Amino acid sequence: PVTEDFPPLPAMRPKADGLDYGANLAAMQQANVLPLHDQGLSGAGVVVGVLDTGFRNLHESLDHLPVISAYDFVANDSDVDQEPEDPAGSRNHGTMVLSVMAGYTPGELIGPAFGASVILARTEDIGQEVPAEEDDWVSGMEWVEFLGADIVNSSLGYNDWYDFASLDGETAVTTIAADLAVGRGLVVLNAAGNDRNSSGLLIAPADGDSVITVGGVDINDNLAPFSSPGPAGDGRTKPDVCALAVSNPLANPNDDTAYGSASGTSFATPLTTGVVALMLERVPGLTPMQIREALRMTASQAGAPDNDFGWGTIDAWAAATWWGPVFAHALLENTNDSVGPYTIEAVITDREGLDAATAYLVYRIDGGGWISTPLAPTGTADTFAADIPGQPVGTTVEYYLEATGLNGFSSALPARGAAAAHAFA
Repeated sequence: PVTEDFPPLPAMRPKADGLDYGANLAAMQQANVLPLHDQGLSGAGVVVGVLDTGFRNLHESLDHLPVISAYDFVANDSDVDQEPEDPAGSRNHGTMVLSVMAGYTPGELIGPAFGASVILARTEDIGQEVPAEEDDWVSGMEWVEFLGADIVNSSLGYNDWYDFASLDGETAVTTIAADLAVGRGLVVLNAAGNDRNSSGLLIAPADGDSVITVGGVDINDNLAPFSSPGPAGDGRTKPDVCALAVSNPLANPNDDTAYGSASGTSFATPLTTGVVALMLERVPGLTPMQIREALRMTASQAGAPDNDFGWGTIDAWAAATWWGPVFAHALLENTNDSVGPYTIEAVITDREGLDAATAYLVYRIDGGGWISTPLAPTGTADTFAADIPGQPVGTTVEYYLEATGLNGFSSALPARGAAAAHAFA
């Protein structure tokens, strides 16, 4: 369950670093997403499968999203929006979840992974709560894996027919499927549930050993009073991490130009999923367990996890830079200097040490072939530099930086390298 309200948003909205997050600014600051957006990360190139109740992706905050495919496993058709035969409100939950993860309407709502692509699966029938819904969830999971999803967001769960002992990571149908999906390389995130004051139990598949389980906090990092506690039935600490789950700004699913707010671990989960998309965009190829390690070890109480907060509130920047070198570089701007050289200087660090021999500047002139030149140490700690020769006025120069850490993880600035290289004239 979630609580929904759609109050008018304030007329004046603060801006941050060039992106106008609207009412979502505080949430993005709490999760420390802004530094990743500042580096050009948006989830581009990452595919997220979303299992939920239905989706109104024509909302103005969602109509930019590339939808790779969509299927309704409840009605067995390709329309995931609400149809006349569907229970009233079928589109609501999924639309709100999707907007928290990937919404993009400057001045109203910007989510963490607005550049991602999505696969939309309606697996939940809000008109009933029956075990067959778990079968639809498993079908949806198999389908999004087949279509090439990198991440799966599930703000759904089941415990009406499970007791505490059954939530042991090995019993629930959806839990077994979720762990199998992780074994195939998918990062699976699931809401912890909102049952602290009722059953007091997690929802399956949040009990999964390999599932990243997301609990909820308010904007001040206080535990959301409804956020389901761990442990799992076999004693494992759950949740894994927490994110905002109280009064999350989101799209109004029944008005394509309106916004509101809602509460629930259902919304902490897509916020965290959006962060995972940024992590995978920055360092493609991270395994689900490496993603989970980074989220856990950089969260607010990593040194003292418990069954309320898990490892704590997520820190997107710290998690995304846990693997792969980190670049600090002032981008070159347009210039009338045709003599040059144009010196590219950067501070490059890595948590486990940098392999300096792998640090390169890669550039091209007027769309020609890419030229790689080593970034050489300048004598100042962690600082490297290389030159691009002077060019005639009117020339366009594109460039990016790349390096590898001693642990073998590589990264670039901009994160997608040649696909999103910086340019100056």
